[in-house]
Amino acid sequence: MPTGAGDKPTTERLVSVTLERTDRRMGRWEYPSWHIVQVRDLGAGGADAASSDPGAAPLRTTWPKLPITLHKDAIEGYWYNLSGNLPSVFVVCREVDHDEDDGPRLAPARVTLNHDEAAAHLETDDTVLSIGMPQSLLEWLTAFVEQHYKPETRKKRKRAEWGEEEHDAQRPRAQRPVRGH
Repeated sequence: MPTGAGDKPTTERLVSVTLERTDRRMGRWEYPSWHIVQVRDLGAGGADAASSDPGAAPLRTTWPKLPITLHKDAIEGYWYNLSGNLPSVFVVCREVDHDEDDGPRLAPARVTLNHDEAAAHLETDDTVLSIGMPQSLLEWLTAFVEQHYKPETRKKRKRAEWGEEEHDAQRPRAQRPVRGH
């Protein structure tokens, strides 16, 4: 894993995200549909400014330099993402500058590799888009999880004392604990 100042593991990477909007038709109604075209790992580097091509049939917009930060306390969500069929990058989007001609537009508010965080945003009605994780991000996340993930050890529940029932049966009826009511 790359190291920075003070030999601390790098826990943040920059990515660029390209979203595309197409208009879908359902019956007489037309509605915008968004999906991720590409997520590019920039590492610690940079990229060009945000760009869009409003004249093209599908509307594509690229946002450069969006951070992905890994946190040790979210390690279970990263592990769950890696253990699935397709490790993914999740882009949480919010609606911005609603235009009468173009309709609503989405912009990335957050990029995460944490499956649990993405699910939480879905529950709050945020738009969450996903795409397969690029190989460089997959290797970075795998190294982070291997270094920090320690599965919880399962503990047996402590059972009630078995001898308690026998002991209660030998007491006079008035001293027995009342059960059931």
